[in-house]
Amino acid sequence: MLWHSFAAGGAYYVMYDQPWCDWYFGGSGTLLNGFENMPFTPMYELNYYWGLFILGHPLQQTFNHFFIVERTPDFAEMSLHHIAHVSVSASYLMANVHS
Repeated sequence: MLWHSFAAGGAYYVMYDQPWCDWYFGGSGTLLNGFENMPFTPMYELNYYWGLFILGHPLQQTFNHFFIVERTPDFAEMSLHHIAHVSVSASYLMANVHS
């Protein structure tokens, strides 16, 4: 719960007063501004670094799952979950989408 609270608070800080974020999320613009010049929408530097920082959590969990923790009967299901989580977390950075 602490990790997700920290991640949500950090995401709000990163999105605060951004032109691509709606006012009810703390932004100064609208969501449609995030789609200007697609697929070459500029990503703000702080958003990129926050995305890399947040990507560390699923990478660490995946590493622990495969190499550290003893295997349990739900190993295949959790493997799929971890791989999907890393894929989603990394793909938004590769697709240049805002956090």
